[in-house]
Amino acid sequence: MLNKSLSKIFALMIAVTFAIVYAPNAAGTTNVYITTNELPVYQSNNLPNLEFYVADGTSALITYRDDTDTFYIDIARDITIVGDGTPVTNRIILYDNGNDAKITLRNVNIDVSAYGDCAFMIMDEGGYANPNTIVLEGNNTLVSGGGYSGIQKDSGGSGTLTITGGGSLTAAGGNGAAGIGAGAGDSANNIDIQNININCTVQSGDWSVSLSPGSAVVIGYSGTDESVALSDFWGYTVTAIGENAFANNAAIKYLTVPDSVTTIGNGAFSGCVGITVDYGGFVYEVSGSEVSIVGCTLSGEIAIPEEIGGLPITSIGANAFAGNTGVTGVVIPDSVKAIGDNAFSGCTSLADITIPDSVTTIGDGAFSGCTDLTVHCNEYSAADNFLKNNPDIKADITHVHRYGTAWSYDDTYHWRECKCGDKINEGAHTEVDGEITTEPTHTEPGVMTYTCTVCGYFRTEEIPALGHTFGEEWEFDAVSHWHGCSCGERADIASHTSDGGVVTVPATYTTAGVMTYTCTVCGYTWISEIAPTGTYSSSGGSANVITVTGLSGARAYGYNGTVEVKISNIESAEDAGKKAMEQLGGQYFYYAFDISLYEKNGNPLTLGSGESITLEIPVPDNMQASQNIVLYHIPDGVPEKISSTTFNKNGKKFVRFTANKFSPYMMVATDIEDVSSGSGADGNSEPIEPVSQSCNLPNAILQENIKSRKRRRYRVVSKG
Repeated sequence: MLNKSLSKIFALMIAVTFAIVYAPNAAGTTNVYITTNELPVYQSNNLPNLEFYVADGTSALITYRDDTDTFYIDIARDITIVGDGTPVTNRIILYDNGNDAKITLRNVNIDVSAYGDCAFMIMDEGGYANPNTIVLEGNNTLVSGGGYSGIQKDSGGSGTLTITGGGSLTAAGGNGAAGIGAGAGDSANNIDIQNININCTVQSGDWSVSLSPGSAVVIGYSGTDESVALSDFWGYTVTAIGENAFANNAAIKYLTVPDSVTTIGNGAFSGCVGITVDYGGFVYEVSGSEVSIVGCTLSGEIAIPEEIGGLPITSIGANAFAGNTGVTGVVIPDSVKAIGDNAFSGCTSLADITIPDSVTTIGDGAFSGCTDLTVHCNEYSAADNFLKNNPDIKADITHVHRYGTAWSYDDTYHWRECKCGDKINEGAHTEVDGEITTEPTHTEPGVMTYTCTVCGYFRTEEIPALGHTFGEEWEFDAVSHWHGCSCGERADIASHTSDGGVVTVPATYTTAGVMTYTCTVCGYTWISEIAPTGTYSSSGGSANVITVTGLSGARAYGYNGTVEVKISNIESAEDAGKKAMEQLGGQYFYYAFDISLYEKNGNPLTLGSGESITLEIPVPDNMQASQNIVLYHIPDGVPEKISSTTFNKNGKKFVRFTANKFSPYMMVATDIEDVSSGSGADGNSEPIEPVSQSCNLPNAILQENIKSRKRRRYRVVSKG
């Protein structure tokens, strides 16, 4: 078993069978050739011994195998590994124990990416500084997996790794590792490339660079220097800065980029705050996601770029071109929003500058000292306004049609229009089905509205009124009949035509009967009362006679005895009626009257328990139209509602009620308002002459003297 303290250990991860050939060289040493396409596959557990032959032809078995099927081989000579370009799954491990090593790769193609392993690794066992050299012959490819580089140099080794020779190399690392470097997330130092046919990424020191024959692309920088100037890498000319190459580097403040760079990738300076980039004759200042031009050394006609590294150039800083006497013309891109104070002051040769509409701010003295300047801009722009305030600067104003977003239209067409009158997007109105915005009624027309789906113009058309449709069936109320429309309109209105009446309930001695009348046109029926057949007198009579005085048409019955019922409109009844109406809060017509009961001899009579008299009182003329008459007992002006019935007899309304108390009472027409306080007659009613406080009985009905006379007007109130 070999000791790892030997000067050089060259390890091959191999599998089944392989062959080694040798040839003596002129110096008497032996170069060892290992043919990679004869090396075994990767995973056999039955590995043969490896034999090396020296110049005298004797053999020496110098084999060490560990439990991972890895062979470590002690070779004190230069090694040449030979392949035929076919990919194999071997790996090369070189331990640096203090001696120089040179390995020649000839058409070697190793790809262990599928195994997450390293194709070529140089490991430092003791911190030695010995150089190692890789000589390239033919076309070579080294592809690692995991986080390994294609050629991985231990980050702890200070010795220089030199890659030279006339062949080519393509190297690739796995999971973010470089083609040549220290592995993902680590840094290698002292890498010297002396070959211009390498195609891979190299991570060396603070730099990550992608090499291709003849050119280099900077893809990363992790250094902390404030001022950095890009130059060639190992003879490879820097032609580009890759995406995110300097992203989020808080240390670097000033970067000089050579003219050989033709491309700067997106995000190259993203996240850099306050970094200044000197590139292509412009000096840029990057601040977050925006860039400002703060200097320029170019002359002649200049076109300012729109972006650098994917970041928009949004402003031309104060004094950016100040004193540049070589610049003759400037074209500003649409990305620029502002021009700083004195930005072009002292540019005495500046003859033309084009300012886009995107510029909304122009600083003070921006063009001071520009003696023969013409500003080219569009009408209505910030530059146009600036020129109006600086008439000493020549202006070339271009009218640019601005049609806006609002549509213009007439009854037939729509279009967008510039202030100058020019039109675009002209077309006829496009309408869909109209919308009924006002429904037609039986008497009024409706409205149909049509709206253009493009411009919003609308027009209207009239929808004819529906007209009336009267039903065939008769409709009626207590007064008349008619044919009705669903809208409420009536036709053929006429008063009921009576059939003369039919007795449907005969009267008895003590109870009233019923006479039923039917309209011969519409079938409406109404009833009137037939008076009881018992004795009755209004002027006195024999025994068991109830005499009613004071109110013509009134009558009483239901008491077994001879009595006089006196109905009067005395002042005390009127006063009680007023008080009662105040408590009820009404403004309706009412009729207050007093009822007194007397014995035959003229003495006042009080009824005993269980005794009562039924009275029928005619409704005053000016309350006959009421459909809701309420009766109140109002002793001392306190209203007490009494159960009563309103009925018709001989075309007149009467109120029937039973009384056992004889004092003031009051009828109230709750659907006829007293409007006497108004001026003039109300509605179609004519002024009437009341005969009581609020009613109008003919003198023939109410026989009492009138205490007060007051002109009143009334109207019937609808109850729904």
